Amino acid sequence: MDKCKKCKNGKCTYECKKATKIVELVIDDNNEQLAIDAISLVSDPAIDVEMIYMSKDKANITLAKVDEDKRLIISPALIPDKSIYRFNQETGEEYYVYFSKETVKKASEAYLKYNNQSSATLEHNNRISGVHTVESWIITNPDMDKSNLYGYDLPAGTWMVSMRVENDEVWQLVKDKTVKGLSIEGYYVDKMEAMSTQQLASYTDYPKAAKENAQRAIDANKEIGNKCATQVGKVRAQQISQGKPLSLDTIYRVYSYLSRAAEYADGDYTKCGTISYNLWGGDEMLRYAERIVKEDAEQLSDEDILKALAEIVDVKE
Repeated sequence: MDKCKKCKNGKCTYECKKATKIVELVIDDNNEQLAIDAISLVSDPAIDVEMIYMSKDKANITLAKVDEDKRLIISPALIPDKSIYRFNQETGEEYYVYFSKETVKKASEAYLKYNNQSSATLEHNNRISGVHTVESWIITNPDMDKSNLYGYDLPAGTWMVSMRVENDEVWQLVKDKTVKGLSIEGYYVDKMEAMSTQQLASYTDYPKAAKENAQRAIDANKEIGNKCATQVGKVRAQQISQGKPLSLDTIYRVYSYLSRAAEYADGDYTKCGTISYNLWGGDEMLRYAERIVKEDAEQLSDEDILKALAEIVDVKE
């Protein structure tokens, strides 16, 4: 899909400006287990490389006979130093992100370390069953790597995966080329922002009850297949439940979210409204964050306060 093409009433124009900002994404050491939450089968892979599939009834590579009954797809999951286009719908900003070889390697290891081999989604939306990663490797020697046998020509440091598709509906999408590649789902941070945050004030004295609320919500969410909350909410829950340091900016975001989400929490932990609200620490965290924001506000002008809140008002859960 052309992200720059805008169509209305049959007339199309190209509205993208040239993106000049390039951001290196890294794994947050405090949230390593969320580095790769799942691998998604997508129609428009961000890394612009389509996957290869092998099947019994329609082989499209020379070695299909070797794996003809296994229903495998082979694809790069991450390619180091490859610029990936991104568009922020809230700010209208266009930019590129990339991963270093070191980050790609750490991501591939975290994916296996935290047993995410069977975590798969379709188009970054619905969780799907019957799709499992059966092989994972890093290309060390591009000239000798087995990815060449599948027609790939990829640089050293690329993370490759083989996934077996036992789900008949998903396999049909693969054969029809409705889905063409893989896209990772995970939590990464801007390297420069992460470095600067280390120098800022942080808070760890939030209530024990807030940590307990977050853990209870994490457990409740697992029981219903982790269907509630965005990746941001899941990351925030891990931070709060473990008592991780939170920056002042994060405290503002917590206050903004909880203030708006409180009306959807009725205490029923089978409902996403309650789970999502408590992933962020619930009532106790709201009161704590409100106090911190008010204390900080005493040192700011009204204009500064409005600006700070304006920057986080669109944070969605």
